[in-house]
Amino acid sequence: MADFEIIAEGTLTGTSNTIDFTAIPQTFTHLQIQFSARSAKAGANSDGGEIKVNGDTGTTYGVQSGYTSEDGSANGGAGNLNMGTRSQIDSAIRVSNAGMSTGVHAVNKILIPNYTSTTVATKGLLFEATAAGQSTTWWIGFGIGFWGSTAAITQVTLYSESVSYPFLAGCSYWLAGWA
Repeated sequence: MADFEIIAEGTLTGTSNTIDFTAIPQTFTHLQIQFSARSAKAGANSDGGEIKVNGDTGTTYGVQSGYTSEDGSANGGAGNLNMGTRSQIDSAIRVSNAGMSTGVHAVNKILIPNYTSTTVATKGLLFEATAAGQSTTWWIGFGIGFWGSTAAITQVTLYSESVSYPFLAGCSYWLAGWA
């Protein structure tokens, strides 16, 4: 096993409301997901998407996050959605909408340390995202989402903002493992 290895990668050839990483091997210590995201929503801004782990739809999630704009034209903010109150990790990804300049995608990175542990009671998913907002402003988002389970992570699903606004063809992604 290499120190860093791509486990799965691809580019959407059609629209999809999810990008699903299933049967994640338990042979690494940490995971990293990178993907570019653009939706079918007409607005000239960016929106958030969600993450679920192992298909869990219960209220076992929480998130702490923040955001700002690169030019300071928009006020930054913070999000605190308490652990055990959410059915997904809210706004953990950013998605550029179709009303932005052609070809502009949000760039997202998610790190999942110790994903195979069965003794850690809450798994953390660190996320960073950049996305074009209205006009030429770029938004920068960051935070940590939590999944309250001791189960090893075997599946991660990324969700578009809503079923009405799927990810567009051309969105690319990869999942990698770290030794």
